[in-house]
Amino acid sequence: MRRVGKSSLLHIIKDEILKDVADENKIYINFEATNLLSINNVNSLLEYLKPLLEDVKGKVYFFFDEIQVIDGWEQVISDLKHNRDYDIFLTSSNKKLISSLSEKYVEFEIQPFTFSEFKKAFENMELSKENLFYKFIQLGGLPFLKYFDLDETPSFEYLNDIYNTVLVKDVLQYNNIRDVDLFNHIFSYVLTNIGQSFSASSIKTYLKNKNKNISVDTILNYLEYCNIAFLIKKVPRYDITSKKTLKVDEKYYLWHTLAIIIFIHQSIVLTFLVKFKIQHLKIRFKYKLWNQKAKILLLSQQVKKKAVKQCSPPILQYNAKKCN
Repeated sequence: MRRVGKSSLLHIIKDEILKDVADENKIYINFEATNLLSINNVNSLLEYLKPLLEDVKGKVYFFFDEIQVIDGWEQVISDLKHNRDYDIFLTSSNKKLISSLSEKYVEFEIQPFTFSEFKKAFENMELSKENLFYKFIQLGGLPFLKYFDLDETPSFEYLNDIYNTVLVKDVLQYNNIRDVDLFNHIFSYVLTNIGQSFSASSIKTYLKNKNKNISVDTILNYLEYCNIAFLIKKVPRYDITSKKTLKVDEKYYLWHTLAIIIFIHQSIVLTFLVKFKIQHLKIRFKYKLWNQKAKILLLSQQVKKKAVKQCSPPILQYNAKKCN
């Protein structure tokens, strides 16, 4: 998952745990850095590494951050293995990364803060345990939130940016999904049915009622893409009776509260905007109605004055002036 501290962990290993290793024997590459966007395949990566390894002696430690960007990165790992002594540390926002690796490896997932870690990170704010728990539920446990001091406005902007990055980069672009609107309908359906068993057929029926046609296979692919990108987690059916495990009704949960936080926040904002727009239209309508009534009243008063001036006897006008 993005923004949970993978890059920070690589730097801790590189700069603290391996502090006694010479800098030239430690090569760190973030493949999403703007100055390295041209490195996107095996050949360009090997060409980039060649001058860095020319005069290096002894064991080399490679730190490849977001390696999934490189097309055919497994070949690079295999090539390095046959040419020198090395250790390689890989990070990816895609769960499918390690499954395609044929080498021996140790895998561990980095999760956002638990509540106990969240409390420790914000212990200097002197908030009660109940208020911290409310903030934890409201904003989630991503480490970078510490720099916003739990201020809601910048925190939600930050979370929204991450959510959009995960959807666009790790799901839509990575899997070449073209019908974004259809994908959003499916993902919204999953978010509103978290923890409930449903099948791809039920989603197909739901979308059919909205005049949107899609195959069951496409729905299953979309759900798997979200699972690989650490947005949702599929929990397969389990039953003592073996035949029941063949049923396709599965449950989906969130890897992290990020998606539901943004989903609820956007829904609240949308509801507020709709209510604000309706209220605004009501005010405008009332103003126009009042303005129209005022114009009619003003017009009637002008007509009345004109009529009095034209029809009143001169003696009455004279008496009025005299009285004044």
